[in-house]
Amino acid sequence: SLMLNLVDAVVTSEPSDRRAPPPWLRVATELLSDSGAQTPTISEIAAVAGVHRVHLARAFRTFHGCSPATFQRQRRLERAAGLIRHSRRSLSDIALSCGFVDQSHMTTAFRRHHGVTPAEWRRASDTA
Repeated sequence: SLMLNLVDAVVTSEPSDRRAPPPWLRVATELLSDSGAQTPTISEIAAVAGVHRVHLARAFRTFHGCSPATFQRQRRLERAAGLIRHSRRSLSDIALSCGFVDQSHMTTAFRRHHGVTPAEWRRASDTA
């Protein structure tokens, strides 16, 4: 009896609903991924996707494991890291083109995420 209860607990604790994300979520994800310097609001993305902003945020977290804002910040940081590593553009130009307010804003977010400043990231990639 105890064994059956344990098996039942394990089986029911795993998500049984492994459905694909709705098509509108793909549209929202692409908008967040491709936003660059222009930052659409959650309300704007929800309007394009044709859903309520709260529904969008909940579905986004369910399927992506993070909020839309966190997802967008990660994409910006990935884009910035690539540009820093593979281009000679100024850090302030990269910051603006990736949607940061200024170089200081990018540096703070970059250090928090990568553990080094953008300049240190560039130097490390130059020696690699």
